[in-house]
Amino acid sequence: MKKNKILVVGLIGLSITLTGCNMNISNNNSNISNISNIYEFLKQHYYIEVTERDLLDGMIYGLTESFDDPFTYYTSMANGETQDYSSSGVGLGFSRTAYYGEVYVKEIMKNSPAETAGLKEQDIITRVRNINNDGTYGNDYIIKNYTSDKWSNIFLGDDQSKVEIYIKRKDATGVYQEIKEPIVVTRGAYNVDKVKLREFTNVDGYSEAYITISSFLGDKGMGETTPQNELKDIFENQIFVNKDDTLDHLILDLRGNGGGYVDNCVETLGLFIPKGEVTTYYLYADGRYEALNNNKINVQYTDRINDITVIVDSNTASAGESFAVGLRDSKFTKDKTHIVGQVSYGKGIAQSFISLFGDGSLIRYTFAKVCSPSKACINKRGIVPEVFLGEEYIDYNLYQKYIDGVNSNDQLSLEDKELILKRINMLLYSSYNDFEVAIKALAAKYNIKETKGIYTNKIAEILADKIYDNFTINLGTNVYVSYVDGVNNNDYLSSSQRIFIKEKINFLMGANYNSFDQALKAFQIKYGIENEEHIYDKNSADLLQGLVYDIHDKNYNHVIEQVKEKYGSKKI
Repeated sequence: MKKNKILVVGLIGLSITLTGCNMNISNNNSNISNISNIYEFLKQHYYIEVTERDLLDGMIYGLTESFDDPFTYYTSMANGETQDYSSSGVGLGFSRTAYYGEVYVKEIMKNSPAETAGLKEQDIITRVRNINNDGTYGNDYIIKNYTSDKWSNIFLGDDQSKVEIYIKRKDATGVYQEIKEPIVVTRGAYNVDKVKLREFTNVDGYSEAYITISSFLGDKGMGETTPQNELKDIFENQIFVNKDDTLDHLILDLRGNGGGYVDNCVETLGLFIPKGEVTTYYLYADGRYEALNNNKINVQYTDRINDITVIVDSNTASAGESFAVGLRDSKFTKDKTHIVGQVSYGKGIAQSFISLFGDGSLIRYTFAKVCSPSKACINKRGIVPEVFLGEEYIDYNLYQKYIDGVNSNDQLSLEDKELILKRINMLLYSSYNDFEVAIKALAAKYNIKETKGIYTNKIAEILADKIYDNFTINLGTNVYVSYVDGVNNNDYLSSSQRIFIKEKINFLMGANYNSFDQALKAFQIKYGIENEEHIYDKNSADLLQGLVYDIHDKNYNHVIEQVKEKYGSKKI
């Protein structure tokens, strides 16, 4: 999540004052001088010629990586890297995911080329054929022949260029049928929809609206729509059409909302929190809080809404999480807001950019934590819903439950002690049986001052942070909707990818295989995949992803029914 319009654009070039080289670097010099000396020495004495830009890029990469923060990093245009946060573009105008090796259409943008041509949500794209300007055919792609990392290139094309899209579509019975005639789409401009009204019912005096908020992107300065304006438009023109209209139950679905701009989050909260009131806080390294107030939105709808249910999942992150806890903790909305679903991602931070070299190279860096109106921070903790609904992938107790520190270990229950011990052994790859010995080992590992084996607040914080860093993220929170592409040799898979695949198979098969090789072999045998060497090939990857996605899709839709039964229309 980044603060809108905080880009530092004045730094056209990056210069380093070199103080001369000396083969004997003095420890008496300042650290910066030493770096300058090392830089100059290596530049002059390395056995082949290197450019200044190569060295500078390397230094900046290393500098940002040293923060041990996956969200602070450098992208260099010299190496073809970009950071694009636009929510508009030229193309087809739909979002997609993988489905048994083919393209599943998740969402069609309003007034987009895809909508105009007749493509629909839940269509499956099997083939794409480009049409040249002279009417002849260009590249012809059978989707299943390509891994997902190649799909972007398949769909890219110039403005006003045409493409044939071959699809499968559900019939009246819900079974996919192949459509013989292709859909011809002319590429053009589109805006990504951030907010959509999915359902609105007003029957027998009871009204209920189901709205999805997919992101908090959108830069008004770039002519893009924003979530606050989209939500306001829905309120004014579809729900509260008359001045006396009220809403009994508002469902806000933030599942999969990965965040966006802080300003957009604040202004969207402003539709519920009065002007001049706190929506969120920044928490800086020095312990100082800065309030972010609603300073722009004059009209609020809270008094016209009786109950609000916010749905989150493991892919709700950053500004998406800030919006959810903003509603949960504000004194103006907390008594009518419920958060349900799964534990959210846990990215409660604010970020900005430094522009370098005048060519689009950027450092993205974290400058503060983002906290709720009650100053609750969820970074590396996530939002714990008051009611768990839908699918639970990560073991909440093992990976996500936060246990406060104590003054004496006697204050801990036996269950909490067992859980803490299991976490420490998992983190340190150890097998301690004695609780105090394990606490001391953890303290020694992370240079925490002597705790005498007591599970203090400091120990609690470091243990939760490290479990999050090393396990929760590596397990793949988006297990249901993404996958690892198949490979020709299992050696090409990283350790985190192996963990991801193993746990996905365990989830699907209701098993508890300890190793990647065991899990993959069992999966391939069960589903008749002929692969003597048990390679995680494309057939295995596509089948595994599709089977798990089917479970996800069923559960995803069932959550809405659960919300209505517990808080809404079906409860009445």
